Amino acid sequence: MNQDKSLDLIKELDALKTMYIEDRTQSSYNAIILGQIGIGKTSILQTGRMPMVIDSFDPGGSKLADFQPLIAAGKIIPDTRWEKPHVHSFAEWEKVFASRKRSGFFDGIATYVIDSASTFLTSIQRGVSSAKGKPYVEGSSQPDYKIISNTFIDYVMLATALPCDFIMTGHTIMENDTAEGKVFARFNSIPSLQINIPSLFDEIYVLLAERETSTGVERKLLTQSTGKYFARTRIGSRKFLMYEEPDIKKLLTKAGLPTEDK
Repeated sequence: MNQDKSLDLIKELDALKTMYIEDRTQSSYNAIILGQIGIGKTSILQTGRMPMVIDSFDPGGSKLADFQPLIAAGKIIPDTRWEKPHVHSFAEWEKVFASRKRSGFFDGIATYVIDSASTFLTSIQRGVSSAKGKPYVEGSSQPDYKIISNTFIDYVMLATALPCDFIMTGHTIMENDTAEGKVFARFNSIPSLQINIPSLFDEIYVLLAERETSTGVERKLLTQSTGKYFARTRIGSRKFLMYEEPDIKKLLTKAGLPTEDK
């Protein structure tokens, strides 16, 4: 009897091991890149694996000059339908996302991006308000926030489980800790998402401006928490420096993850 139990245990452990090895999401990459407005978060995307599909919720976000040669070459494919916000945008995006998952679309690309978290949230808010037959009021406190929060969380969880890399950009906002008199940065979102959304990602980076030069602003990517910023890396534990060059493929190389385009 004990021998049978031991055999069952061995079989179960082998099955779990096989499932882990065959799970493609274990070798994929997911990150949220945070920073102040205009710091250059979107421009980092060009250092990721290609082809890259960007669901652009940020009006004009796909017009970045650095993107144009990559768009022309078919390496970056921006979906700009979501840049024109209206009450039905999110419902349409949900249908497109579900269709892509069913068709195996995400197996054929290297990186999927939602740019950005704040405008994606606004799209969800508009969609929920419309479904409830209510007018959308920006920044309003409403009881539908639980539905809005759960919807956002659900889709981030689905995206981080895709068989391709997934990146989301997001804004930070500076706040004062009145008790300690310190300034700290937080993810700029509704309160229920400020911690919940970043915690769903393996990688949480903060893009910072280091100094101004004659050719522009030099930037650095924070990969570990400080008293002012919250950041973390799972793939780069004991491999990444606190401040890294803002280059996704170089980070993947350091972590020993695939860097090849598809």
